[in-house]
Amino acid sequence: MEASTSGTDNFTFIIYLGEAYLGTTLYDEARQVFQDVLKVKPDDPEVLKYLDRLSGDKQQGRGQKAMEKEDYEEALEFNQKNTRAHMGLAFAYLEMGELDRTIELIEAL
Repeated sequence: MEASTSGTDNFTFIIYLGEAYLGTTLYDEARQVFQDVLKVKPDDPEVLKYLDRLSGDKQQGRGQKAMEKEDYEEALEFNQKNTRAHMGLAFAYLEMGELDRTIELIEAL
């Protein structure tokens, strides 16, 4: 699947597709989708995060939830208005048992 350059909604859909592939362990398909997006948006922090996760480089000795939290924080450093990163960070905190921080992030949206 080749990433279309027409509109932000297309990129959102394509990223969701990559996430779906990732969630169903279709790693090669997910990698291809994210690489296609990078051809058009080479500095997309969210896509870079997923490709980094697929490479496995960041998983050395860190828990998955802590890694996800850091990834979402990095994405928010690039774009504070990234709603998906805010929600992802909130869910990471929820899964880590930090309910107060989860509520704080969701209420800030």
